[in-house]
Amino acid sequence: MTRHIELITALVVSRDWFYSLPEEYQMVLKEEARNSGHHASEVLLQRIEEVKSAIPEETGTQLIEVDEEVFKQSVSDYGYYEKMELQEAYDAVQEALSSTQ
Repeated sequence: MTRHIELITALVVSRDWFYSLPEEYQMVLKEEARNSGHHASEVLLQRIEEVKSAIPEETGTQLIEVDEEVFKQSVSDYGYYEKMELQEAYDAVQEALSSTQ
């Protein structure tokens, strides 16, 4: 399992509409969006474990855990983020993730 895309949740609204809301409503909307994202992540992780348990039993398939660092190094060595002009975005995400841990 390479954990490529585990979950994408998004709340999409117009910027004008969002900022037209009272600040209290904006805060509530942000908080509830975060809460629903956390809930969706918990449900997904639980479901992944259920599926991982069921697959070998039902199909005889062998699930092999991979070394994620090999994938990360491969992307880095290839220069994917630079070639796709995503390096700045990647760095920003990594910085945000490290500040939350």
